[in-house]
Amino acid sequence: MFSVARCAWMLRYFGASNVRIMNGGLQKWISEDRPVYTGDYTVGEGLPEEGDYSYATQDEDRVISDISKVHDIAGKLHAGSNEW
Repeated sequence: MFSVARCAWMLRYFGASNVRIMNGGLQKWISEDRPVYTGDYTVGEGLPEEGDYSYATQDEDRVISDISKVHDIAGKLHAGSNEW
């Protein structure tokens, strides 16, 4: 339940503007005979060959983008610091 909201938040955070949480989830979607895709998938399938797939974060200081940042925060937490 919480992972859906987190995923929607992350997509919005990284710039996706058309994000919604489905009321009733996938089961309701299927029961309404809406389109679904099953089968093998090739990376990039369905995407235009040319396109801008870059993203920008809203607040770079609050994004953990590499493991060294995680280690830094963990070290500060272990030491009892709240300056992260």
